[in-house]
Formats: sequence, structure tokens, C-alpha cells
Amino acid sequence: MDIEDLYELIRKDNVCLFIGAGFSLYAGYPSGGTLAKIIFNSLTEEEKNKVYENSGLSKLAQDFITLKNGSRNELIAILRKEFIKKPTNTHNHDLLSRVSFFRTIITTNYDTLIEDSYTSRAVVISKPIDVTIPQHNKVKIYKIHGDIHDDKSIVITDKDYSNLYGTDYRNPFWASIISELASKHIVFLGYGYEDLNVWSLFEKILEHTNGEGKKMFYVSPFIPELKEAFLKQNDIHSYKITAEEFLNGLHENIKDNLKKDIEDKSISISTGQEVFDAHNLKIGLNLSPEKNWITSIENATGVTQQEIQFQISDRRVIEKYKRFTNGKGGLNLTFTGKDLASFKYSIEGFSFLKLDTLAKLTVQTPAVFSQTCSIQFLHSDFEVENIRYDVYNLKSNRLLVKTTIDTFRIEINIDISKQPKFTFKVKIFEPNKLISINSAIKVYMLAHFIFSGKSFNLHFQNNKSLLNKSLDVKNNFTPSYLEKLRFFEALKQIEKHFNVKFKDVKIADLQKSALPVNHLLKLINQKRVIVDNKDGVIIDAQNNNIEVVRALKKTLKNKVGVVVFHKGKEIIHLLGLDFDLGDTQILIFEPYSSEETDTSILVKSKSNTITMMYEKFGFQDDGNLIAIW
Repeated sequence: MDIEDLYELIRKDNVCLFIGAGFSLYAGYPSGGTLAKIIFNSLTEEEKNKVYENSGLSKLAQDFITLKNGSRNELIAILRKEFIKKPTNTHNHDLLSRVSFFRTIITTNYDTLIEDSYTSRAVVISKPIDVTIPQHNKVKIYKIHGDIHDDKSIVITDKDYSNLYGTDYRNPFWASIISELASKHIVFLGYGYEDLNVWSLFEKILEHTNGEGKKMFYVSPFIPELKEAFLKQNDIHSYKITAEEFLNGLHENIKDNLKKDIEDKSISISTGQEVFDAHNLKIGLNLSPEKNWITSIENATGVTQQEIQFQISDRRVIEKYKRFTNGKGGLNLTFTGKDLASFKYSIEGFSFLKLDTLAKLTVQTPAVFSQTCSIQFLHSDFEVENIRYDVYNLKSNRLLVKTTIDTFRIEINIDISKQPKFTFKVKIFEPNKLISINSAIKVYMLAHFIFSGKSFNLHFQNNKSLLNKSLDVKNNFTPSYLEKLRFFEALKQIEKHFNVKFKDVKIADLQKSALPVNHLLKLINQKRVIVDNKDGVIIDAQNNNIEVVRALKKTLKNKVGVVVFHKGKEIIHLLGLDFDLGDTQILIFEPYSSEETDTSILVKSKSNTITMMYEKFGFQDDGNLIAIW
């Protein structure tokens, strides 16, 4: 079973830790073998001659007590000296305490490093009475060899082990441990092959689980061949890594999967929240019956660290990235998920977004500096205030200035290679929708004034100013901006005349609005619209009384000045608004008959035009008009 599979099992299932003395070695505490030597060396030379130094910890401890007339006091004093001293390091124990997935820890260690690292989040159980202590969802730490602060609980001598093996496993303490082992997978940390008493005790406990135990795992950097065979025979998976490597790998696995596990409901929100709390993080969370969503991860007290890692393997994309980093590919470079070999976005070390959920990634060149200014044109009351702009270094003696004015994005590319003369290229990016007609007038008035060479004053946020400046630019910039400026000024004139406001105007709709805008503008300024008309107007008996047709034929022979027609109401639709012009009056000046039949006549104008007037703006009222209704 791969180590990553074990990590997943720890995240998603019940796993119990079985911790031995080897887990506390790095903290400066002795192993079983070292403790035996310490006990032996505390004997007098005469006493040493009466015992066998390499008899093992339990036998040596038993002989030590015998030599001391059956008193445990001196032995307990040695243990206290070794296990109550200040640890040299607690890194691994601190790592362990931040893994909220271990709800049960069984240890043979006398020291208090485990419970000290968990502080109030754990409860210590070392004797039957402790089982009755309210646990309130705390981590349970079973100390089956006793606690250094409870002399009577210490299991170290042959007699202690004999009593332990003969214990009634139905008492609350052991019944609770057996229940834990029967329902959970087990990971052994800090045990060596020489810990014979531990393995004997463990097998004794397993006898009472009725074979209900789950999978077992053994973690140790050194596993002799004989021990490896033993583990295999007992279906115990082994991993040749240190406890620190195991915990570091587990932490990385948790950080890499915690967000997804919470969102998929593979683990409880409370368990995940404990992990985030242990790392001083707060999260934004949206809940639904089908899925949870973590919307944010933030450091609770300081700056939130974020990191993006991605790898490119496609040669074409690599070349594109090189151009970008050399300042030749613009300010932004966008990758799709297919462009990347790998991708990971982490917040405080916790994976937030991976390649399988990435739509696109945009990399942006950071600004060299940012500033706010106002521009005021001389000999004019036109000015634009609070323009926030960013300056980017594009390399190759080029700078890029970017700003946004009322949703219009403006980019000024400056070539500084031939100082003191600069070359400017300007692009204006219109928004999909306009905030208002005034905003468009402001932007295009600004562009027109600048590229017409008008002088201006610049006032910066830092109280510095540039006075009476102008740009030496080519005049071919002016017409395009001036044309758009005039168009938006026309829209503003329409707004004012009809007392309306154009709202949410789509830029895409402007091009097809030119004709109705010109139509309304001519009516506002001239009260009439003259349009080209070479085809003339047909007057027939189908739409008019036959007498009207006959009267018109006769009248045209007399070469009258104007013929007028009236038709129904005219409504012009423009950028989401309807403009009701009222009834329409059509005037044909210098009319003549082009074609005639018995029931119809084609009337044309010598100027090949017709004039249209509307009720809203007033009709032509002239006694010389010939009216055809």
C-alpha cells in the first residue's frame, strides 16, 4: 500500500496512533536501551557485578529494585530525572497536534510531550477512573505504561509486565482500548524490533478484539530483514521513513486535499475547521445539501501568503512565455488548462485550485509604480480629475501607461529610445456598455485635446505639477477621436432636447445608430430633414381618391412650387428609447410628373430630394402648397 494511500486513509477513515519511545528521541529523551544503560550506570560497582547489563530494560529494572531492597523510589527518581526535564525540541509533537484526524493515540511513553502539544484539546487516560472523565470530542491519549507524574502507574519491571498481562481486560480502561483497536486502523510510530514487551502486549490486546481489527501500518527508518518478514507475515504494511518524514508528508497531503475533502463532504466541516484553526487560518464557507464551497482562506492575524506554481511542457507555449518575460508579449499572458503540464494555487500552503478545475490562468506584469493625477487644459474650462494610472516597464526602452476613466481603458505606449524625443501610441478600449453619454464625451474630449496639441497642466497626488505642457503628436490621431466626440455630443444634444437619458448603451449598437442620430439632429437644428430621392412618389387611385389623382395631374401642368403629402405617425427607435415625432409631412419642391396612367401619377423633384417635417417640430404652412392627403 503506497504511503499516499495511507495518508488518504488517515484523512477519510478512523486511524489510531500507537506511539513508542522512539518518537521522543529527538526531544532528548532516552530509548528503552539507553534507559537501561542509565539505570545500570547508576549502580555501584559491587551492584553492577550482581546483574547482567544486557538483560533488557524490564529485567534490569526488576533487578535494580531487588538490589534496593524492593524499593522503587530510586528507580522512579531516575525516571523523573530523564522524563521531566525540558525537551530539546518538540517539532514533531507540534506537527502531530495539528493533525485533527487522529482522535485516538495509544502510547507506551512515560513523558508528557504528546498531551503538552495538544494542550486542552486532549484528555489523558492512564487508569480506569480516567475513562469516566467527560471527553467533549477531545483527542483521547491512552498511556498504557503509565505516566511519569503517577508513580504507581509506571510499567517497567518484569513484575509490572506480568501484572499487565494478567490484567482483567474487561475493566473500563482496557475495554475502552480494545474497543478503539477493534474499530480503527493502527499506525505504529517510534517502535523498534527490540520492544518485545510492547509487541507481546499488543498481541495480547488483539486477542480480545475477536479479529475485528482493521489494517495495521509500521513506520520506522530502519527495518531489519527479519522484522520486515515478521511484519509481512502479520499483514502489517511497513514504511522505511522517519516519524518526522511521515508527519511532514501527512501534512502536505492534508494541505493538498483538505479543501476538496470538505467540499466533497468526505470529511466533516468540524474536523477540517480544526486543521485550519491549528494553522491560525479562517475560511469563507458556503453550504448546500449537495456540496460545500470554501470561498476563501485567510491568515487570522497577519498577511496571507499565496503561491502559484505551474509547469509548461508545450514548446510553442514555452516560446510564448519567453517572449512575454522578455517584454515582447504585452502585459498579460493567458494560459488555458491545456497549455499547462501542472498547476497549483496555494494559500498559506493549502491547495486552493488545481489544474483539473482551472479554466484559464492570466499572468500579469507588475506595475513599476502607480500614481494619481489631474489634467487641466489651458484656455478652456475642461479638466479631468483623479486619474489613477499605472506605469509598466516593457523593456527595450519602452514604457506603458495604463489608466481607466469611467470604464474606458486607455493604454499609452511610450518609446523612450530616442530621448529627449518620445514617441507615443495610444489605444482607447471602449467598454461593452457606457455608464453615460457624459463619460464618453469626457474620454474623447480628453483624447482630442491632447492630440490636437493643446497645452495642459498636470497636478499629481504628491503635490508636484507639470505646467504648460503639450504633446508633439501626429495630426492623424485627431480625426478618429474627433469623429467619435462629435457623435457622442450629438447624443447629448438629443438627450437635452427630449429631456431623456440613454442608459446601459451597448457600444456594439452605436454603429447602426448613425442614421437615426443624424435624422434627429437635423430636426433639432433645422426643423426638417432633406433626403435624396431620385425615384419620386407614386400617387394612385388605390391609396387616394381618383379625383385627387386627376386634380394633381392638372395642377402639375401649371408648374406649382410645392406638393405636400401627409402620412401617419413616425416613431424613431434609438438606443433603447422611442422618440415620437407625431404625424409626418412630406414636401416635394419643384415637382413634375414623370409618368402617368389613367389611375396614377409618378411625382418627382427636379432637385432629386424630398423634405420631411414632423408634427413634433411643426409643419410647413404655406398657402401655395398643394396638399395631397
